[in-house]
Amino acid sequence: MITSTRAANLVLDEAQRQGRTVTPLQVLKLVYISHGMMLGRYGAPLIGDNIQAWQYGPVVSSLYGNMKRYGSGPVTGRLPTTMFDRGEPTEAERATIQGVFATYGQFSGPALSNLTHRPGSPWSQVWRPGVPNLIIPNDLIRRHYSDAIARGVLNAA
Repeated sequence: MITSTRAANLVLDEAQRQGRTVTPLQVLKLVYISHGMMLGRYGAPLIGDNIQAWQYGPVVSSLYGNMKRYGSGPVTGRLPTTMFDRGEPTEAERATIQGVFATYGQFSGPALSNLTHRPGSPWSQVWRPGVPNLIIPNDLIRRHYSDAIARGVLNAA
């Protein structure tokens, strides 16, 4: 398991390798989808941070805070790390982020947001208007993604 900042930097590395830019919204959603895929495929979380149900879908609040200075523009540099970001990702974690980027990296932030808060999604099962910071349990995310993987549904973010 890695930190959300480490996962975001891996997403940014993948975007750079492909000569692309990504917005904070894209990074947030790609980290969430990668977390879901890790849970669904391996039964283990990608990140240790809680996923919260916000109005526009699932969010890691600390990661949001690290990127909000970019607004809706591209994230132009790596995110600052702390002493907690020292762990190296496993091959499964790297491969999951690379696979998610290959599948979903071309989608805009709003499109990814729409994917991650469709009816029946973990977000939709937890979200309550006017109730901030509700946690989306990993068990709910794992079930959603393991079902999607079993059905072969790639756009079930």
